[in-house]
Amino acid sequence: MNSHLPAQWPKEVSDSYTADRVIGKGGFASVWMAKKQQPTGRDDHVAVKIMQDDGYAKREIEILSELTKKYTHPNIVRLLQYFKAEDGANFTILSLARGPTLNFILTKRGALGLVIAQSISQQLINAIAFLHGHAVIHRDIQPANIIVSGSQINDDLWWSDGDDLDADGKVLKMAKQCHITLVDFGFARALSPTDLKTDIGLEKVDKESVHRAPEMEQAAPSINEVNEFGNSSFINQALKDPSRNKGTGSRGRGRTRELDIDNSISHVKVRDLSALGTRNYAAPEITSGIRNLVVSLNDSYKPSTKTLGTCVSNYGMDADAFSVGAAIRHMVTGVSPGIDVEDFIKSKNQPMKKLARALKSRVRKVSSNPKQIKKYRLGEDLPEEVGDLVEILTHYNSRKRATVRSATDHPWIKLSASASSNDNGMRGGLVTNKSIQSLGPVMYLQCAGEK
Repeated sequence: MNSHLPAQWPKEVSDSYTADRVIGKGGFASVWMAKKQQPTGRDDHVAVKIMQDDGYAKREIEILSELTKKYTHPNIVRLLQYFKAEDGANFTILSLARGPTLNFILTKRGALGLVIAQSISQQLINAIAFLHGHAVIHRDIQPANIIVSGSQINDDLWWSDGDDLDADGKVLKMAKQCHITLVDFGFARALSPTDLKTDIGLEKVDKESVHRAPEMEQAAPSINEVNEFGNSSFINQALKDPSRNKGTGSRGRGRTRELDIDNSISHVKVRDLSALGTRNYAAPEITSGIRNLVVSLNDSYKPSTKTLGTCVSNYGMDADAFSVGAAIRHMVTGVSPGIDVEDFIKSKNQPMKKLARALKSRVRKVSSNPKQIKKYRLGEDLPEEVGDLVEILTHYNSRKRATVRSATDHPWIKLSASASSNDNGMRGGLVTNKSIQSLGPVMYLQCAGEK
């Protein structure tokens, strides 16, 4: 443990919490596990996130504070307290989610069992639908920001398929116990009614009010080219579908037409949002239209005063839908969305690599702690409902992409193992989802109106 860092904490923090260990560290923040000085009888551990003093930190605190006080959700991290150090650093005390990140689980042994993956997908979609119901766009949905509680990391049940269910129903039981927590709202943005009032005039803004960033002076990359955040075409290549190129995006079965994906506030593009995201999980429209924010002097258009970045794009809440689809694709195939699944698995099956794995397997048989082989799936090995969900969430055309709120009504999400603690309504080892919240009108956060 870095013993000198806790001494730098504000007195209010050190008087209330004892630092334990670092559980996360990045370029913008570090996160510590800490214990309450005065036990309350409940979980006495919290997460202490230390952030630099900037606009993104201010937004994260405002959004989580309002969500915690007024609109709590079981799958979203809660803000318990907030302190500011003399040097301006922000100390946020957050609820502690115990468990590995989804990314750690996938890195360990690859594709999750479909029953477990379905439970995680349902909770993730429910959480993002809740955020979008309050006009909050997360902008950094990825497995590294999803913490999964409910079982030990070495439990083989994480990677067991539904047909592996034993007489005791251990996989189904674990799926019901499995609980996710969405964390890291550092890129989150609460949109206001003005932001979402209309997307009319975007074409004028694109042509007259801005100049492309120097690195984008040439034609913007097509959706089939690798961009700053990765190659979005790899998402759909994992699930081959001739009908996708005809604009259906639904594996030829018309399932997207069953979801209300056309007339949704989630499709409204907000102009001049900061171009943010994580490689391979960001929607293609974020980078295809990236540019420097430069306003013409003779133009009446003024940029949003809330925009913090100088590189901006026009996109909406449906950009989160792409990230959700990319995360689900990673879960069920075991392959990062920046890599073509079919090519990846073919490379794993090359003769020399097979021989090397066979030799390693013989060595592991005599080991007291044998290493498990990672699991991967082709798109053709997935149930149709899974493939369909991934495809409609990752459609390159945001207007034809399913929104996260509409995806709560998708067959694979409505039929989820995490929705009930009893056996009522069970079908094929799963249970009908009863936890999806009704999709009412958007309720805007008060902090969305602040500058």
